[in-house]
Amino acid sequence: MVTTDRPGGADDRVSGRHAVDADRDRRTRGQELGQAIVELAIVAPVLLLVLLATAQFGTILATQIGITNAVREAAREASVVPTTTADAAGVNGAWASDRLRSVLLPGAPSYDAARLVTSGDQSTEVCYRQATDVVGAPEVLVQVRAAYRHALWLPVISEILDGIDGAHDGALSIAAVEEIRVENVATPALGGTVCAP
Repeated sequence: MVTTDRPGGADDRVSGRHAVDADRDRRTRGQELGQAIVELAIVAPVLLLVLLATAQFGTILATQIGITNAVREAAREASVVPTTTADAAGVNGAWASDRLRSVLLPGAPSYDAARLVTSGDQSTEVCYRQATDVVGAPEVLVQVRAAYRHALWLPVISEILDGIDGAHDGALSIAAVEEIRVENVATPALGGTVCAP
């Protein structure tokens, strides 16, 4: 029997079996704490990777939405300016392109003007082209296209996504295109396609 003194002079008798159980409980708690720390060390990097990957995909998606909205707004603005000749298409296209680059695209989250694609097949541009509507009447369509190379800052995700767009450059290519009919009062005589970079 083990005797313990309590405050106030009262004795409490604890049998040997209870003392052994208390000692075993202390050791078990220490082992469980050690096991929990090891489990945390194994799971924490995976959880951190998932959290950072979610942030990376979130910034890419937010930028894609911002670029899509900017392209749509630029096309809408360009479609209300009468464009019936190639000269007017050149002037209006330059205006719409400047508005897209200087006002609309900078509103996209995480936007960096240096990452805007300005050359090649998928470059950012505004094009007017003559077409025929459903009843055979001539019409002018304006197409606004923006291509962007979004930076990938998470190494593991970068390795997975970097080659999807065909270029290993630490960026993911995202783009948006919108085409709208131009509201012309006069009959257009554009005679082809006119693009402004």
